[in-house]
Amino acid sequence: MNLEPVSGMLKILGLVSLLGLSMVGAGCSTPTWQRHDVPFSELVGTDEVEGCEVGRTEDCLALVDALEGKSELTEPESLALFELYNVACSFGSDEACFRVGELYFYGDRANPDPESAHRTLTEACEAGQSDACYFAGFVLLEGKLGPEDELGAVPYLQAGCALDHPQCCSQIGLMYHFARGLPADAVGARTHFERACELGEAYVGCFNFALYLADEPDAELDVLWIRELMGASCESGNTVACDNLSVIDGWVPE
Repeated sequence: MNLEPVSGMLKILGLVSLLGLSMVGAGCSTPTWQRHDVPFSELVGTDEVEGCEVGRTEDCLALVDALEGKSELTEPESLALFELYNVACSFGSDEACFRVGELYFYGDRANPDPESAHRTLTEACEAGQSDACYFAGFVLLEGKLGPEDELGAVPYLQAGCALDHPQCCSQIGLMYHFARGLPADAVGARTHFERACELGEAYVGCFNFALYLADEPDAELDVLWIRELMGASCESGNTVACDNLSVIDGWVPE
């Protein structure tokens, strides 16, 4: 069919847009927080402040939401926000634990701590937080804890895909396709690309699913479907997919 194939896409795509944050600090091991002279009374009710101080997770998250809603945080507010995430994580909020893992990993207020990030993200992933599974897999794939560990990343990415995280499904498809961390398996790759595409991940998922459809020798070629998939990938910013559209438009079904 002479379509230009995928290449150089094994690493996770879109991490910055999905996970970009800019703070780091202490982790979930310290279930305390201070007001740091933050005027919470101007942001939320007194009940939420008092509730968080006695351990009500929903009240801590209400304080977090109030701070996150501000366009710019003061230094005391940034400190309070991180501590509140820690508290909510310690109280059992999987979403807060994921955010703590992010804050461990990125930052301009302290040195990043990938080991603590991965430990916190693992806990959140095991609790069913799909973004945490994705990020935990990335930490290993990128060699943030030592040598690149594709094999070690597989369980996290598989767990994330099972939780319908589209980028995790695409990544597993790539690993099957390139035999990186998983044995070469065309069926496994095709299935995971298809699932990623169904979940809305067009850049890699729909692109590679379209290539697999075009390369199936025993199936009748569905040009319109392949073009639709390649078009979705093109619209997501994949310029190779855009180039392939002109190739597909030149096909003449037998």
